[in-house]
Amino acid sequence: MQKHTIVKVLPDMLGYISALIRFCINSQPRWKSKDGDFDNAEFFVIVRDLFNSESAFGKRWAEETLEWWNLQVFFTRPAEMRRNVGNSVLGKLHAHLRLQEELADVV
Repeated sequence: MQKHTIVKVLPDMLGYISALIRFCINSQPRWKSKDGDFDNAEFFVIVRDLFNSESAFGKRWAEETLEWWNLQVFFTRPAEMRRNVGNSVLGKLHAHLRLQEELADVV
């Protein structure tokens, strides 16, 4: 048996999981590529391709989103993704969560 070592979350993984989650919450009794007008294969491609934006904003969003997922799944950032999150969306989220923790300690 071959084992696969997954060390970071990739766009394809998020596309696959998104399609699986949608299947789990819809009324289909079994997996089909199409559910009425909804095309699961196309949905996978759309989610995956969100991470291939050419714009600076899109690239930053993709990097921050993958970094967030890696933190959730592996509790760390892969070495090539380490950077100062500072004023990014992720940095603001961390600051907000720290503030919520501080406010909870006061109450």
